Amino acid sequence: WYQGESNIDSPHHYADYLTALAESWRQQFGRKVPFVIVQLPAYKDHHYFPLETGWTRIRHEQYIAAQRIPNAALVPLLDTGESNDIHPQDKQIVGHRVAMQMKHLAYGEQMPFAQGPRPYSACIRDGKIWLRFIPESGTLIARTPLQGFCICAGGTYQWTKAQIVGPHTIILDLPANTKATAIRYAWDDFPLPSLYNTDGLPAPQFEINVR
Repeated sequence: WYQGESNIDSPHHYADYLTALAESWRQQFGRKVPFVIVQLPAYKDHHYFPLETGWTRIRHEQYIAAQRIPNAALVPLLDTGESNDIHPQDKQIVGHRVAMQMKHLAYGEQMPFAQGPRPYSACIRDGKIWLRFIPESGTLIARTPLQGFCICAGGTYQWTKAQIVGPHTIILDLPANTKATAIRYAWDDFPLPSLYNTDGLPAPQFEINVR
């Protein structure tokens, strides 16, 4: 499923629509066919402050749907796309990543790192935020200096520094007297992704609550 561009004006129930679509098709096919969702690529402008747009919200809804739908997967494309063309020119990377997912979902090939890094918990300890990733999504690496992380404090998002401290762990700075409630990564129309796994697959745009 490589769509979503037409829904940016009303994005907030897109995960529900995708879930219903997958369920409907599976009922008609009579089997639980694999369902691969391609997350929207980079498009329009890069911003130097955290923001919310219809484009970023659709990506988040796609992320939610991929976790909600059984036998489904998400293909992130944050590192592809053009600012002036809604259709990325590099179709080969899209096809390659979708094929990796289908090899695993449809044919049972053991490709545990096919989706790229996926977070599963965030907590505050010793004045820092510890963000942990699913080990089965691969070992973390930064292709460029780690960037694109912001924290929500008091309903406002602000950039923060991040550092990889283990194969599956990142530590984020937490300003003094700040109570963070959530973390966002690559939350921009045209982000500058830096977080990958050692198989060369990028982390998707994501949001996770801090506990």
